[in-house]
Amino acid sequence: MMLSPLPRSGVQSASDWAGGGADTFWTRWGGGWVFPLMCLSAGFACIVLQKAIIPGFGRLGWYGYIVVYGFTATAAGVACIGAAIYLHSRCYWYPRLHHVGIAQIGEAAGLLVFLAGMITVIYRVIAY
Repeated sequence: MMLSPLPRSGVQSASDWAGGGADTFWTRWGGGWVFPLMCLSAGFACIVLQKAIIPGFGRLGWYGYIVVYGFTATAAGVACIGAAIYLHSRCYWYPRLHHVGIAQIGEAAGLLVFLAGMITVIYRVIAY
């Protein structure tokens, strides 16, 4: 009988966080296609219409929204597109074991695009 140095019940290693979620119908098609397509369409709408509505949440829940126009709306649209790329890569490509490289590249690219868009939106809302 071989004893493990760490019990597996209740303990997650760093390698457990590396892969995507469970390979179910809802994660692959809902989280991998439907929700990313909604984010993608919202991002393209922000870019084309040059208008974005950013909801506001606080300690007590919903308390209003901010409407941004122009370049800030375009940056919000880019952030939505980055979120769509990240979610699609994470939920659709990771469960497929022979496409892990595609998933990692998509995740990294989507996260960088999302962060660039959100940092731009936050800076422009605070600075202007």
